[in-house]
Amino acid sequence: MSIESNIDINPNKKTYDDHTVYIMSYVKIPESTPVGIIYGFVAIGFIINYKTDIIEDSSITFISDEVKRFFKDLTVGFNLKNGIEELENIVKLRLNVASQKSICVALRDIDKKYQRWKQDEMKKLQTH
Repeated sequence: MSIESNIDINPNKKTYDDHTVYIMSYVKIPESTPVGIIYGFVAIGFIINYKTDIIEDSSITFISDEVKRFFKDLTVGFNLKNGIEELENIVKLRLNVASQKSICVALRDIDKKYQRWKQDEMKKLQTH
């Protein structure tokens, strides 16, 4: 399996501003699903602007490019201040895939990691 990348890595060109953080979660999924057979897990990553709590970019391990694009459409622009439950409800309504429950578990895990990270970072900023 070859992995191709169209990413232009240019140290002088930034894609994301300095107020973003990347948070990722891996969740095991049933081996009865195509993604489970190939990967054994689903990985979701969010690039979040921690000044606004808005998801600026997202990724998900999936076989279908359409699902990857659709997931990005569902998540990019979402404000985590609205609560991860709202995003879960959107996923439950609009992303009807066999690994939907695992995706929701990963979303909750990302939110927990992000909230913990943000709390820790804000403490550091206050002490400096």
